[in-house]
Amino acid sequence: MASRNNSIVAPLPDSVVKKHGVKTIESNNAITGAQNLTLKQSILPVCLVTILFFLWGFAYGLLDVLNAHFQTALNITKGQSGGLQAAYFGAYAIGPLTYSGWIVRRFGYRWAFITGLCIYGVGALMFWPSGLKRSFGGFCGSGIAIFVFILAVVFFFAPIPEVTDADMAAQAASSGTETAFEDKPLSKQYTLFFGVAAQFCYVGAQCAYAGYFINYVSAVRPGTTHATGANLLAVAQGCFAIGRFIASGLLKITKPRLVIMGFLSGVVLFACLTMGLKGNAGIASISLVLFFESCVFPLIFALSIRGLGRHSKRGASFIVAAVSGGALFPPVLGTVADHIGTQKAFFIPLIGFVIAWCFPLYLNLFKAKSLDGWTEEKAPVVAEKDVESMHDDDDEKKGAAIEHQEIRA
Repeated sequence: MASRNNSIVAPLPDSVVKKHGVKTIESNNAITGAQNLTLKQSILPVCLVTILFFLWGFAYGLLDVLNAHFQTALNITKGQSGGLQAAYFGAYAIGPLTYSGWIVRRFGYRWAFITGLCIYGVGALMFWPSGLKRSFGGFCGSGIAIFVFILAVVFFFAPIPEVTDADMAAQAASSGTETAFEDKPLSKQYTLFFGVAAQFCYVGAQCAYAGYFINYVSAVRPGTTHATGANLLAVAQGCFAIGRFIASGLLKITKPRLVIMGFLSGVVLFACLTMGLKGNAGIASISLVLFFESCVFPLIFALSIRGLGRHSKRGASFIVAAVSGGALFPPVLGTVADHIGTQKAFFIPLIGFVIAWCFPLYLNLFKAKSLDGWTEEKAPVVAEKDVESMHDDDDEKKGAAIEHQEIRA
């Protein structure tokens, strides 16, 4: 029979999942083994979380188009229109560091998802007054709210596994030989904090590019309407999606640290060209910036929290909070654009991209061996019958302890 140290990295059979209730979180100090789901067991949770990312992208995609149209409809400056991004992304500085981070650590991911969906639904319902005036936006908001609330109910009943801090610590410790893992206090997780800074600057720059894409197109190709600019933005977002799939394929054959280094280098290169080129060449360059942006956010996220062990949940909260960079860069770019022109103002996000580019440079120069160990490390496989028998042994021991206490009583 396999040892207990190895069993923590074994996949759990369906019978164990049902029997021992990995649907709920009991204590962050308890090892549940829920992080070792088999491929079959992980399909439903992954599909549900993918829907969450779709909703997130759906809302964000609307935001970038509204920016330029609000400037015209409300007769406001570019700097003032940046308030949209400030409101949307500013909340990231609040939620992850307060209520959502606490919910994840105390009640688990399931209730964090449900809480977030309820907040999302309430926000969508705020379009209800528009619905009374037969506004298309009002009807859409109500429909989205209904869908989101139904999804929250689905998450309540879905078998979402909960991974504790102890699970993450045990998994990291079991890979210590290949990764040189050390259980350090959170204050000494320097790669995490560098990643937070990089994510803050990168997301801010990305949001600035997307938010003022239409204004940029009108500036480098005079006479282009906002409607045409919105269509070109859709093409650029298509490039973003294509880049995401290409990067996913590259990750199968190339180390993540090299992929992010290559893509961020492409971002910086074409961001420089975006500031100097005119006409269709400028539009092509800014579209290629979005193409190379495609995989940067998830790779910064993953590489920043890799090897955190018991600090993984709190570290993830910090990385999510760094998305609040999207509240800073767009208004600054818009304000500068009002004074010196849109194309010249794009040096603001370029600064953010360069700072973010330093993160993969640091990883490749100083953390290559450790990161490669996490990529190449293979978890030992334990037979399902061994995992079940070990859980049965635990139950027998607990039962014997209870009987002993009853006899003494």
